[in-house]
Amino acid sequence: MNQPIPRTCTVISRNGQRQGGVAFADLRQRPAYVLLGEPGAGKTTSFEEEAKLTGGIAISARDFLTLNPRPEWRTTTLFVDGLDEVRAGETNHRTPFDAIRAKLDLLDRPNFRISCREADWFGATDRDALARVSADGNVDVCHLDPLTDKQIEHLLTIQHGVADPKTFIERARNSRLESLLRNPQTLRMLTEAIQDRWPEYLKDAYDLACRKLVVEPNKEHLDAQRGQSRSVEDLLDTAGKLFAIQLLSNIAGFARNEAVGDTSHPTLASIGLNESDALSHTLASRLFEARGGEEVREPAHRSVAEYLGARHLADQIRTKAMPFGRIRALLVAGDGGIVSDLRGLHAWLAVHLPEFRTTF
Repeated sequence: MNQPIPRTCTVISRNGQRQGGVAFADLRQRPAYVLLGEPGAGKTTSFEEEAKLTGGIAISARDFLTLNPRPEWRTTTLFVDGLDEVRAGETNHRTPFDAIRAKLDLLDRPNFRISCREADWFGATDRDALARVSADGNVDVCHLDPLTDKQIEHLLTIQHGVADPKTFIERARNSRLESLLRNPQTLRMLTEAIQDRWPEYLKDAYDLACRKLVVEPNKEHLDAQRGQSRSVEDLLDTAGKLFAIQLLSNIAGFARNEAVGDTSHPTLASIGLNESDALSHTLASRLFEARGGEEVREPAHRSVAEYLGARHLADQIRTKAMPFGRIRALLVAGDGGIVSDLRGLHAWLAVHLPEFRTTF
């Protein structure tokens, strides 16, 4: 039987101060906290393990809303898992959230923990609303920390049967795919894609990784997206477009609403993009994460952004939608060299456009 590995989190105070490497055991005396993480980061496993260790009750957000209250819910710490899952598919994202608040209030405000994807947590708005049903009027916001090297080696050996985990990690680093190792789900995805045989060409490794990352891994979210599904190719091209804009414009990412938008994180509307299912699904995928703030989305992996951004630009050049000369002009610095921050994008363009390689 696989033993869960002890995880830590970064606690963010109301004034934005961060305290990293906090063990879940150190949070047990706090009446309420929210655990945020990207898809597959390990939120559910962390909650199940912590509930087991503390005598708490782990319950899905859907069951918490659907089932009649149990007497023990009033006196036991509740680990409500998957706020994002009950928000998925809802026109008004506040409805299920407010229903959870109402039920906690009905239970006389027991100690609780709630997990949610980064992309589905609405920052200070959610925090303030949830604090009103906390026993002490406060809610801590915690971000699940990435896996450490030691934890990665343990998972590769125990769960994925990798005979030489150190070599596997080194190959991933050499392929600039190290960031995929830091998330349990993308780590598993990478081991399944590689299967002890790293692709001969780096381009093939990235293609395998991107096709895994853009697919929604959660059944609840998939069910909510029925009738709105997009092909993997459509989603990859949408991601490539966003990454190309981000890299060429030298911005950090994209804001989900105007209240948090700034020069580093413009809203989609401010750069001429209309909200669509494809854009929403892509921004919520594992290709992006909430690195710059709770309501902004940034590339989860710089090298993946460069690969997909170049892939999109190459398609634009091939279909004559955008002249090659115009793209090259954006990459070249005043001294005739390539802009330093765009060297990765430039290198991948040469791979995606072999017919233009002599002009690179």
